[in-house]
Amino acid sequence: MSLAKVNQIGRVRKPGKCEKCGLEIKVGDPAVRFAVGFRGFTRTRCTKPECFPKPSERESSLVADLYAAQEEVDLSTAGSLEELEQARDDIANAAREVASQYEDSEMFDKNEDLQERAEMLNSAADELENWEPEGEEPEPEDEDAHEAWLEAARESLSTAIDEMETP
Repeated sequence: MSLAKVNQIGRVRKPGKCEKCGLEIKVGDPAVRFAVGFRGFTRTRCTKPECFPKPSERESSLVADLYAAQEEVDLSTAGSLEELEQARDDIANAAREVASQYEDSEMFDKNEDLQERAEMLNSAADELENWEPEGEEPEPEDEDAHEAWLEAARESLSTAIDEMETP
């Protein structure tokens, strides 16, 4: 559907705890608040960067599973083209899985929105599966050239994942 808006609270009026790390939030402390879905429960977190809600935590639709897969992939540890391709395929498979969940809905044949979502996700998966790094992979013996090529490939794949068109 859409990502929940995150509100930055300069000073909270009621004490509480960060729902992510458990840190005590005292009256007057800054915090962030968000509510997922229509009439969703308001959630409060501290302002530490690691506690800021990720897109998968702010989404109420099935697409949250795709966002979670995108958040889990760590391209910085990929040390080869095969590892990059595996990460690419994992994200594409997550998109196809979400599309499949939409297609399995009883309302799929009657609801154009569900059909559009499934089509968009399958198209995004197709596009991502066509990703290939630019240029030929240098020989591993030329460490500097190979590492530079690998870093460019990581950046290229990261951009492709970030720019996936999702509903």
